[in-house]
Amino acid sequence: MQLSYDKRFSDKKTYQMTCGRYMSQNDSYADRLLEFRLQNIQNLEELQRIRWERDKYREKSRRDLTTGLLNKAAMEEEICSYLSDRPVQSLDALIILDIDDFKHVNDHYGHLIGDAVILRLSGLMKETYEKDAFLGRFGGDEFVVFLKNVGSGEEMELKLEKLKGEFGTTNFGKDGELYCTISVGVSYNMEISTSYEAMFECADQALYKAKEYGKDKIAFFEIKAGVLKYL
Repeated sequence: MQLSYDKRFSDKKTYQMTCGRYMSQNDSYADRLLEFRLQNIQNLEELQRIRWERDKYREKSRRDLTTGLLNKAAMEEEICSYLSDRPVQSLDALIILDIDDFKHVNDHYGHLIGDAVILRLSGLMKETYEKDAFLGRFGGDEFVVFLKNVGSGEEMELKLEKLKGEFGTTNFGKDGELYCTISVGVSYNMEISTSYEAMFECADQALYKAKEYGKDKIAFFEIKAGVLKYL
């Protein structure tokens, strides 16, 4: 349900305010509350503040609460939007990172340690891929990076190796040693028109092979050639 109101202030201009379901889980309460607030706006500053609150709630609904990365729905939306209008000569990559044996970490060391592991990986993702990338968390131990226009791919692969190495050398143990590893699957679109679903499926196949060959590995799937390679 959408609520929309026009409001004219002393500057003689008319402003519109629209609100959707993201304001609250209780739609009827949120609708009544916002309707009251919109009808009783007295000045432009108040309208701007309500718009700011709306945008804040909207952005919060797109984020994973623990890491601040995009959630699955927002990530898929961003990738699909980009792929629908991507440059023809662009070489893009979709990366799935999966923490090896993460359930064992949670079960034996507790969720606080588990959260520390998750935050370390998400932090490294943010440090490694600051520009031309979408970063998301899809589930408990599954993370996704989408890189736009990676060039030859060599620099991206070196960065990915560095990220994996830094994560693998982090000690999460309080009274001893606890090290975690990640398995990684990567797909390239190889300058062809490729859907998000196809890229994700190929990266997932590569991830499966990385797990199958002993974990703590990176596997690449070149979609155009249908070839898997490993690091």
